[in-house]
Amino acid sequence: MILIPRATSHNTQKSTYEWRIRRRVSVALTYIEAYGYTIMAKVKIKKKYFWNRSWKTFTVYDISNPEKALKKAIELLEDYGFTIDAKNLSFEDLMIQKS
Repeated sequence: MILIPRATSHNTQKSTYEWRIRRRVSVALTYIEAYGYTIMAKVKIKKKYFWNRSWKTFTVYDISNPEKALKKAIELLEDYGFTIDAKNLSFEDLMIQKS
């Protein structure tokens, strides 16, 4: 598994966590009022035919718990050989935005 590092090359919003490997994978975790804790990700894939898309995108959300949403997203990312280190994350900024 390839560990995706946190995005540091640009300023991210205080209430958003981002991970990225340029030109390979991009993941963001934030709170969207209508859906709850939402993870949006895109992963570069090998195209089978020239008319296929070269990026696979998916969205995972959980209305009550950011850890559950992150767990679901990590399971999907592992299908493509990537993972995120979620052990040292503090969800306080996301919780503040929710209230």
